[in-house]
Order: sequence, then structure tokens, then C-alpha cells
Amino acid sequence: MKKAEDINKTLSRKDYKRIHSIACGEWKPKLQDWYGNKFAINDEVNIKDSEYILMRKACTDEQNVLFDEIFGKDKKQLQVGKWYKHKSHKMLINIANIEKEKAYGFDTRGRWTNLSDGWGFTDVIEATEKEVESALLKEAEKRGFIEGVTVKSVNSTSHIFILKDFWHIDSDGAIWFNGRKQNGTIYKNGKWAEIVKVEKTYKRGQRFEVSGETYILARVGDKNHRRLNLVNLSDGNLHSESVKVSDTKKVTEREMELLSNYYKFTLYKE
Repeated sequence: MKKAEDINKTLSRKDYKRIHSIACGEWKPKLQDWYGNKFAINDEVNIKDSEYILMRKACTDEQNVLFDEIFGKDKKQLQVGKWYKHKSHKMLINIANIEKEKAYGFDTRGRWTNLSDGWGFTDVIEATEKEVESALLKEAEKRGFIEGVTVKSVNSTSHIFILKDFWHIDSDGAIWFNGRKQNGTIYKNGKWAEIVKVEKTYKRGQRFEVSGETYILARVGDKNHRRLNLVNLSDGNLHSESVKVSDTKKVTEREMELLSNYYKFTLYKE
């Protein structure tokens, strides 16, 4: 009786013919003896581990390429730090530890997953640079790394403003922008930069154009320097009640809302 653990691969009729066509004179009759008769009544047959190991050991470089395509790479052939994709679904991973099956990347549904174990490396083949680049750039866009956002770079604790939608991607998969590889990296070795929410601020003396009218943020008739008004420069009238602000150099959007609410229009949006 065959043990279930001794059978974990299958071979289609089409792939059997491909293997048989490049087999040497010694192996052609072996393959026929093992599988030829089975394909007379089946379109797919099971392969025992013991048979598979013998075939792999006898493979030339050319035959190994074909076996990789049909069965996926063996664990012994996998390399840490390389990207591999699954033959039949969306899994795309970078291997960190072969024995513990640790990796990071995209799961079977194409969702990003941080470094974890238990992935299982069966039926994987090496991914192309274009496949990796496409997946990473899509993930970067999905995460919101676009022009105008501020990020905490992977390589630095400082906050970097993305000036333009212009990416560079290295052969190792690292993504950087603004020509700043040292501190402008948004992805490297499974780690993504953090998008930092920076609240827009305003300061005393700043002007706003609304419906053809010009307003200025100013302090009028108040000894307390932290109380500001909105003044219409066309008629000189106050168009808001004074509002106490936390810092005249960094008036928050909420404080601007309070100032502009007097006439129910939104001045703080320039």
C-alpha cells in the first residue's frame, strides 16, 4: 500500500511527453515503464517522491530547467534573498529562511504580508525582475506613496516630502525617489516607509483669495498677540471675530475653520 506522504506531485500527459523527449537513452525506457501505461487510461498520474528524487539527481542543467517549470524549484535549489512566484496563483515571495520557510511578499490573493514563516515553497519558480518591479510599484501606489505626501523613509528617521511622481527601483527591489537613495527609500528588504500625516498650517500675514476678494490673517485691536482676525483688504472690514490661536506661526486648520466660519465660507482652503 502506498503511503500518502510518498506521493506529493502529479504529472500531466503533456508534461510527460516533454520530459520523455529530452531524456537520455538510459532514462527513456524507465519513464515508459513507470508512467507510459498509466497514461493509456489517465491524463494525469501521481509521482512518488522516491521516483522524483531519482529523476532530479539524473537531470542535466537543461532538464532541471524543465523540471523547475513543471514541478517548481526544489528547496535545495532555492536561494535566500531571491523572489519566487507560485506556478498557479498570485503568491510572489522573497525567501528569508529556507528551512523555517520564512518569507515576505504577496500571498495567494496578492495581498502584502510581512516577514512570517510557514509559507511552503512547493511549486514555486523564480520570478522575473519585471514581475517583481510591477508588483512592488503597484503596492507602493496602493499604500499612497504619491506626489505630495510626506514619508518617514526606511533609511532615515527624518521626514521626506515626495516632490514628484518619479521612482527608481534597483535590481534588489529597493524603491527610492527624488534622487535620494540614502534617505528617500520607501521600500527595502520587505520593509515599507511610513506615510506621515502633516497638518497644513497658516501664519499671521498670510493672504487668501476668495471669489475675487483678498483677505489677510491679522491681529486687529487686540493686545493679545495670539488672537487673530480675517480682514478684507478691499474694504478694510473685519470678516471674522477674533479667535485665540495656539501659535500665530502655526495656525491649525481647525483654528482657520473657526475664523472663516463667521461668513460660512472656507477661507482656509486656498
